[in-house]
Amino acid sequence: MAGLEDAADNVLDFLEREGMVRSESDRLQATFFGRRVSDLYIDPLTAVKLRDALKAFKPGSSYFGLLHAVCSTPDMMTMYLKRSDYQWVEEVLLQREEDLLIEPPEDLTELDFYLAELKTACSLDDWVQEMEEDELLKKYGMGPGDLRNKVDVGEWLIYSMRELSNIFNKDAYPMLTEMMTRIRYGVKPELLDLVRLRGIGRARARSLFNHGVRDVEQMRNVDIIRLARIPRIGDAIAKNLKDQVTTGRLSREVKDTHDEPVQEVRVDTSKEEAKSSKQRSLLDF
Repeated sequence: MAGLEDAADNVLDFLEREGMVRSESDRLQATFFGRRVSDLYIDPLTAVKLRDALKAFKPGSSYFGLLHAVCSTPDMMTMYLKRSDYQWVEEVLLQREEDLLIEPPEDLTELDFYLAELKTACSLDDWVQEMEEDELLKKYGMGPGDLRNKVDVGEWLIYSMRELSNIFNKDAYPMLTEMMTRIRYGVKPELLDLVRLRGIGRARARSLFNHGVRDVEQMRNVDIIRLARIPRIGDAIAKNLKDQVTTGRLSREVKDTHDEPVQEVRVDTSKEEAKSSKQRSLLDF
């Protein structure tokens, strides 16, 4: 029984020390930070790591530091660090150390865990940089389900970090909002406008972008026949997209900048057309 009491005391000491609860008239009261952690359903240690990373974030910081921060939490299952991984992960650490919001530990045992977290962050980075799914799975030695898990948990933790940024650092809010969508769809920033459309994921968005349809406004202006001829689109999807931007929710949006003409970009479509003949995975749309 004494062991349970000691454990409970340690937990309460941790929560009070980290500002999640406070003592008031011999009673414990949750702070605003503590209530948000409870609402977000994240581990208190996760909340502490995200808070500390937010405090280190400055305008102009790299998004990679945010990815690494969420991968350093106990809510993210990190990847196993194989012997063959050490060299390239350590090279990433040397190249991107200034981007990181959590400094590497001096203890060598803890450094192994840190490098495993960094490897996990690299997998999410490759995902949002639009690495082909098959290539990504091969590089990290994982299955489609493992990738889906990393994406889902990563998005949830980035969302949680965004909510905590309202308390600790509002400068990080815009980048975290962008990263939520980038992780969900696995896209670069230039495709964010297109993936708002129903039925458009990373593959179709990239095909549209490469063929000159680069945002919702250009989607509104492009001829439906030309739209249907873009690889991965076709007649049915083209009609659905035009309906969304002309009569649906997105039809009421007006760009702040002047209208840009739709310019066709000539690219080699032979590989795209071969890929579009069948759906290879749940993420390939």
